[in-house]
Amino acid sequence: MITCTKKFGEYPFAHRQPLHDGMCKLVHGHNWTFEVEFGAAVRDVNGFVVDFGKLKFIRALLEDWFDHTLVLSKADPEALFFDEMERKGLAKITWVDDVSCEGLGKMLVEALNESLKEATDGRVQVIRVRVYEEEKDWSDAFISTEADFVE
Repeated sequence: MITCTKKFGEYPFAHRQPLHDGMCKLVHGHNWTFEVEFGAAVRDVNGFVVDFGKLKFIRALLEDWFDHTLVLSKADPEALFFDEMERKGLAKITWVDDVSCEGLGKMLVEALNESLKEATDGRVQVIRVRVYEEEKDWSDAFISTEADFVE
C-alpha cells in the first residue's frame, strides 16, 4: 500500500466536554487542523494515490462542519439550551456523538472514507485522520481494519 497525506485547516470552532471535572466543561475554542492520510494499493495514471486538487469535497465538508461552529455532543445535558441558541441565529452547531479530539477523528475516518470510496470507485481509502486540537495536542484515528481495503 502507498500513502499520501493532506492537511486541512485551521478551523476555528468551540466545543465543550459537559462531563469534565475541570475547565473543559466550559464552552471554549481552538484552531483545529485535520490531517488526512490516504492509501491505495494501485496509483492512478498520474502516479498519484489521490489527486490533492480533487479533494475540494473534503474541504467543503470540513468547512461546513467546523468553520466558526460550536461542536457539541448529542448527549449534552444542555442540548435544549444550545438548540435554542442555534434557532435564534446565535450559533451554528454541529452535533456529534463524541466531541473529544479522539471522537472527532473516529467520526471523520468513517465519514471521509465513505465519501472518498465513492469518489474513487473504491481505489482509495482514508487510512488515518489526525485531529489537532492545537499545535501541540492531537489524536490519531485509523480505519478499523485493512480487510475492507479494495485492491
